[in-house]
Amino acid sequence: MRRIVNLAVLAGLLYLGYTYGLPWLQQLKQSSADDEEMSSATTASTECVGEARYASEALASELLPLARPRADRA
Repeated sequence: MRRIVNLAVLAGLLYLGYTYGLPWLQQLKQSSADDEEMSSATTASTECVGEARYASEALASELLPLARPRADRA
């Protein structure tokens, strides 16, 4: 009888470890990988933001003259 109880407790612990412990460990691993990726991506992201601003200004300067109709006000 005692052996059956020990097996039931062991099965319960294994189930809890599988359902709660394993996802927690995977989340820790993913968060550390995200931190490493974020630290390496900071220089690339600042360059990307600069390029996007430049492209936005260039596009706006090209489209603004087209947005104003050429009408004779006289």
